Amino acid sequence: MIRFSCRCSQVVELSDDMAGLSTQCPKCGLLLDVPTLSDAGAIDADGTYRLDNRPTPKINEHLQELTTVYFPGRHRSDGTDIDLRGTVGPAKPPPEPAPPAQAAAPPTPIQRPKYDPETGELIVPVDINQPAVAIDYSNLPTARRVIEYSATTHRAHPFIPDLGVFTHLLEPVNLIVLGVMFVMHLALILFAIVSSYIIVIYFAPIALVVLLIGHYAMLVEEMGPNERDELPRPLRNVHFYDDFVAPFVHMVSSLLLCYWPSFIIIFANLTAAANNNPFPFPHTRDLHLAIFLIGSLAFPATLQTICTSGNILNLRPDRIWGIIRCTSLRYLPIVLLWIVAITSCLAGQWAVAFYWASLFIPKSPPLPLIAQPFIAYPLLILGIYLLHAFGWVLGQEYQRSHPFYPWILQQHIRTTEPVQEPILHPKLSAAEQAAQQRAAKRAKSQIR
Repeated sequence: MIRFSCRCSQVVELSDDMAGLSTQCPKCGLLLDVPTLSDAGAIDADGTYRLDNRPTPKINEHLQELTTVYFPGRHRSDGTDIDLRGTVGPAKPPPEPAPPAQAAAPPTPIQRPKYDPETGELIVPVDINQPAVAIDYSNLPTARRVIEYSATTHRAHPFIPDLGVFTHLLEPVNLIVLGVMFVMHLALILFAIVSSYIIVIYFAPIALVVLLIGHYAMLVEEMGPNERDELPRPLRNVHFYDDFVAPFVHMVSSLLLCYWPSFIIIFANLTAAANNNPFPFPHTRDLHLAIFLIGSLAFPATLQTICTSGNILNLRPDRIWGIIRCTSLRYLPIVLLWIVAITSCLAGQWAVAFYWASLFIPKSPPLPLIAQPFIAYPLLILGIYLLHAFGWVLGQEYQRSHPFYPWILQQHIRTTEPVQEPILHPKLSAAEQAAQQRAAKRAKSQIR
């Protein structure tokens, strides 16, 4: 049973299952909360809960410190002063009397700080006789270059171009571009063979020729002015003029300017053969070889000028020679690289085409040694690799030496001629002199 009292002193008895519920007093009708079994013993006879006695505060050292800190005034209860500068603690005993002082030395004058009257900065004397400390700059921490071959841009070998290009062409990103170009060369051969039977797809090899020739001219622009550190995509941004027409025109223009006598001889012989006439140039092998060597000497500088200078007036022979002079003796290995690259690429292209044509023609003549698969494919791969190295090296030469090229419309040259002041009218100048004199007189009168 639960037994507790109401406020009217009526004792209420309920069963245990009524604990925590509500009931009504049978005497006064007041709604009561039935206490739990643990709270039933804490209810007084008047129906209210009993409270424990209030605990008496304990006075300890901490309370004494608080009383000292927050005591009103600046004196303690015993009359001693409270030191407000330091930490709170017990009162210190009065200091002992000091022994009689000896004759004190004269006080040193106080060095007051001096400040700049204009800027307000503190003036600090500096000892200029301090010995200089030698600094070992080799121990200073410096950041290493992320792209190592960029260091060769400013420390070029006088005779050899940067050979690190041949290593960077073997990186995975560049190998993917080389693989795509190899597939495109094979596709050109395939479409050229099939187009001889199906005239409808004759435009396919022409489009591939434009794309391949433009890609090799695009290398000089990307590695030179654009300062790329990897091979560009074969289609780049797939812009019709910037990625197809302009690079193709640049490469073809350079080839025509350097090898135009050979093209004239070939065109004349082909025209005579079409009309069943004798060749105007029957024995031209040695002549073609001489024209090829002479044109190859001027081709790298011509291609670099057309792709990067931006003005056709820079194709003047003396300006082309200026590029060769700025490149120094490194120009000869670049010319040699171009000769080996274009020869390997054309020979490999012809050898693979001859090999594939023999597969389509039942009674074909025996293959020459160069058209064998184990020679034709590696020769084509070598030509593609060296052509990309040639474009990369030519772009690096632009980065290294283009400020010294004798090109026009590249930078503004400030003239040192003095600027002539306009001659004023005599009457106007006299009026100005009179105005200056009046202004000077007013200034003197104000000063007085």
